[in-house]
Amino acid sequence: MKGKHYSFHLRSKWEKTQALLKNSRIAGWVPATKKMTKANLQAMLGQHAMVYIKPDQGSKGIGVMKIEKPRGSGSPIYRCQSGTEVRTFSVYESLEKYVQAFSGKRPYLIQRGIHLPRFKERPYDLRVMVQMSPENKWETTGMVGRLAKRGKIVTNGSQGAQSVYVDVLLPKLQRHRLKALLKNIGFTTALHLQKLYPPIKEIGLDIAFDSRFKPWILEFNTLPEPHPFMKLKDQRMYHKMIRYGKAYGRYTKVRVL
Repeated sequence: MKGKHYSFHLRSKWEKTQALLKNSRIAGWVPATKKMTKANLQAMLGQHAMVYIKPDQGSKGIGVMKIEKPRGSGSPIYRCQSGTEVRTFSVYESLEKYVQAFSGKRPYLIQRGIHLPRFKERPYDLRVMVQMSPENKWETTGMVGRLAKRGKIVTNGSQGAQSVYVDVLLPKLQRHRLKALLKNIGFTTALHLQKLYPPIKEIGLDIAFDSRFKPWILEFNTLPEPHPFMKLKDQRMYHKMIRYGKAYGRYTKVRVL
């Protein structure tokens, strides 16, 4: 429709996390997440061997830090990585001061870390795109692997990540089941979010499988960019996303085939 423009956007990761937790089924796919405070940082590191801290309203993987602690006995060594910079701390109080200085006064979140699977020794997660079709029905229009740049902890394209076909990443014997599961997660999440936010027309889910192939929703975006799909040689998913987006008023200046 001429003049239609779509721009629904939730910026707060905390608000988005709380929205997911309102559905008991979806909540089982969400890693433990808390607001950044001294008490919450200490508690989360006491419960989990790895956590990520990230800005509540950040994007493109900027300002994300991974903190790991060793397993076993002996003096604890906390390993922190942001970008390609790594620092270690043998005293918790020193770690705490470093994290406070890193986050500054901006609101940050702490999320339980999921050990990402690896392909060619590089970690990856999956982007699942779900959109409202021209027939006004939710549909998974694409899924792609995002392979982190060597030495990086995030899988954002702006941080050098590479797009990889899902079929290349998933084990052959479980591929069909896992892809069906990803579609189900996308559809279930879209229906739930539509009840909370009726104007919503698209979501981009960042999902990781753990070592047992349990899926975890690391984050979702309400105005996701199609760039990971544009990087694939086969452009069919990308073109479909653009067609669907144009139908509800997005990508108004992008040509579609």
